Amino acid sequence: GRVYGLVPQATGSLLWETITGLPYLSEISDFDVIWRVAGSKLQNADILAAFLADLAQIAGTLSLRLDGEIIFPQDRAVQWQELQSARSDEEVLVKTLTSIELISVRTLIGALRKVPA
Repeated sequence: GRVYGLVPQATGSLLWETITGLPYLSEISDFDVIWRVAGSKLQNADILAAFLADLAQIAGTLSLRLDGEIIFPQDRAVQWQELQSARSDEEVLVKTLTSIELISVRTLIGALRKVPA
């Protein structure tokens, strides 16, 4: 993430175990992470694709499943593997705190250009 100006943020079981000291992780736990694009170098489709490819390569080396979401402007969250496998003309499931909707990858990429650094 550093190359792209992204700081991964742990969520899920790992976060709760770290905060509380209680056992949340198990042998079937995955590693939940979010990456916020605001302030990052993800400003176009090519850079986003490179980041997702790097992420997939890293995920393939881990002993547990890497799960997580890319957080776009307006707090639009998209699961990284769904985003990686989608073409620009396809829609992906986008979640916010108040809604769930299908939005085209092209629309999400267009929003990247408007993210303040």
